[in-house]
Amino acid sequence: MATGSKKFVRRMLAIAMIAGSPSCTPLDQPRTSEPLATTDVRGSARIDVRRMAARPHLALVTRDGDPSASVAVAIRSAGGATTATVANAALAALVRGRLQLRGHPATVESDAASIRLLFESERAAKLEDTFAAVATAMAMPVAPREDLTQVDAAMAELRSLRAHSHMALLDRCDGRRSLASHAPLPDFSDLARAADLEGWRRATFVTGAVAIGIVGPESVTRTAVDALARTAFALGVPGPQAEFGSDSHGVVRDTGETSRTARLELAWRLADPTRATASVLALQRRPSPLSSKLAQLDPPHRIVSLHATALGDGGCVRLSIEPETPSSKELRHVVTTAARAAAIANTELAHELGARIDQDLVLGLVGANSDGRDTAILAAWWALAGTRAGALRTTFSSVLVLGAEDRAGAVIDESELSREFEVVIARESQRRTPVVEARLSVEAGQGQFWLLIANPCALASETEWDAGHAALAMIAAVDTDRGDDATLEAWIDPAGIGVLAHAPQRVGDADGLALAERVAGIAAAAYRGSFIAELSLTRARTRLVNTFDARDLKSAALLADHLVPNHPSWLMPLAAAAQSFTFSATDAERKLRELGTGKVRVAILANQSSAQADAAVAQVARWLPVDHTSSTECENSARPETPQGGEYFQRTRGPDARILVGARADSPDVHGVEILAAALTGEGGILARALGKLALSASAMAVGGARAATLLVDVRVVAEERAEALTKIKEMLRELRRDGLQGAELLRAEKILSARAHERRHDPRTRLAELFRDAASRAPSDASLTNRMALTLAEDRLVFVIESP
Repeated sequence: MATGSKKFVRRMLAIAMIAGSPSCTPLDQPRTSEPLATTDVRGSARIDVRRMAARPHLALVTRDGDPSASVAVAIRSAGGATTATVANAALAALVRGRLQLRGHPATVESDAASIRLLFESERAAKLEDTFAAVATAMAMPVAPREDLTQVDAAMAELRSLRAHSHMALLDRCDGRRSLASHAPLPDFSDLARAADLEGWRRATFVTGAVAIGIVGPESVTRTAVDALARTAFALGVPGPQAEFGSDSHGVVRDTGETSRTARLELAWRLADPTRATASVLALQRRPSPLSSKLAQLDPPHRIVSLHATALGDGGCVRLSIEPETPSSKELRHVVTTAARAAAIANTELAHELGARIDQDLVLGLVGANSDGRDTAILAAWWALAGTRAGALRTTFSSVLVLGAEDRAGAVIDESELSREFEVVIARESQRRTPVVEARLSVEAGQGQFWLLIANPCALASETEWDAGHAALAMIAAVDTDRGDDATLEAWIDPAGIGVLAHAPQRVGDADGLALAERVAGIAAAAYRGSFIAELSLTRARTRLVNTFDARDLKSAALLADHLVPNHPSWLMPLAAAAQSFTFSATDAERKLRELGTGKVRVAILANQSSAQADAAVAQVARWLPVDHTSSTECENSARPETPQGGEYFQRTRGPDARILVGARADSPDVHGVEILAAALTGEGGILARALGKLALSASAMAVGGARAATLLVDVRVVAEERAEALTKIKEMLRELRRDGLQGAELLRAEKILSARAHERRHDPRTRLAELFRDAASRAPSDASLTNRMALTLAEDRLVFVIESP
């Protein structure tokens, strides 16, 4: 049998599972049914499930191109736990031997959940003979003198499967082959034990627990229904379903010395196999809230394996987690960290179990296999899978297996550590969802949903040593996490550093809530990205450097150093980022973690209803660290030092000179600075009147935001006229400091600002940014504007950067 078939329980993510728990109709004569369920999923092969009284279920997959047709038989285990592993291994060996005697050799495998038979090169004419051979192999009672040599050999193979009782309990969840260390193995050379084998046969080969999957051309699948109807199967009556059991948690030693570090094994026994599979598909995304949160632990943890298994009465999810590096902490820290990881995983699975299910995506896993043999096994198993009545999540079990390094020099009391492990899991599971500050505007009828997630304190603690790091890290994160499901943009602003995302509703979004969750999840993934590609960082740095002229960067650095001493990124964060040449990808990942643990604010432009905001905020909260605390104020937010006014010269090449003037307000007076900039600039503005024909170009703008609101004047003149232009600029500033803005000038400035704001607000980005920023930064002008202007333009606060050849 192909290697792929051996993986079917664990590697195929369970399978589809829309069929309910099978029922038995005791009719004497079989009937050929119409298709019970027919699925044609996203281009995959058509899956046709048939059920007939007193016959195995039949799953047909008609497709061409395979070198041979495949027939698989799946038999669901009766009973549970250790007994099922032993019973299925014994019955598999029994059936294999009987089929060989009848001239129908098959590949036969078993685990604790099932027995699986596979036949190849099945022609339509041979199907009835194959069905009859299988029926006889299952129906024949175990004779007292029957040769059970193969059965004894199968029992011998099981001796290597001994496991700690805690691990054996987890293995029961998904049918993995293992035996508790104390479980006995029968010896079938003893005639009394042969009676046990007969009991297992009667309990396992029952109505509703056997299914046949056939993959091949239409000539084979068309014949299969009639062939099965003509074959008599003596199937028994199924017994009661086994109970799932209860939650359990424990710590054990890896006695085999196979692992250096601790390994965390988790299992969830669920009532709904479809949800089990869908949840795993969601958790497997990279990145995911689960992988992001695990990466924040000390030491960081990673997902080693994750799979789902469909069962006849529910499903199972298995997850393995381990630290990325051995822990240097004491043993109890290892246990506590693992317990936190278990609680995180439990919470994330609960989120996914409550999410909407993409039924087509789940079902598509069955027919999408390249190997027809795997498809035959999966199709047969799919016909048996069913949902058990009850809660979505039934049991949660976990085992921490301590590696060799974790046990070095430690005296281990497994019982005590298990109790501590369980206590921490319970405590961590009670953590509240992080609180996210949200600002919402509903713009019904817009074509897209817009969201901005950012840290408004990102620049608060940046000094000259790490200026621009937050901005550069975020640009690289967005570049690394580019995708087609939403448009992502790095948002770099004095008011915060973060991610802006937007997208229209698409096919597959159930409604506006699904759209909001999708956009929020993609934005949060980039915002909390734990991995930065070195290439993305290089691209981000290159784009920034190309945005600025080298001379502009030098001048910006001079201005920032003197206008906002020790905090250059407060003035122009992008210019600061363009000069972060020694910043590595590892540094960027560290900076992103810092941003994620700080204050988080979300601004939302919902295009349907306010309920979209609730869905989006909940999605964002999932990505935040479990110990995230939301504060109302920015920590480590220093008040900017007094500007170091004066004239600073810089040599340049070329015939022209340039005069840059910076005037920083003494308060978060963004509006006052914007009014002043509008009054200065433009045709007919104060700056143009003051300079006349001297200026080759002249402009004024407001920069720095509320933290460092600054007027920036930029004038270019012929080098020989630099001194005259500088004198006129200083005279103009003295007059403004003395007289303020006159009525007509103030009216003109306000009209310019109003027109600009109206034009900018056509772009949803502007409306979103306004929603995000503090209301104080948009304070209207008032009678104190002249006094505020006098403080802003105080002579000892003015910084002049003069570029001259």
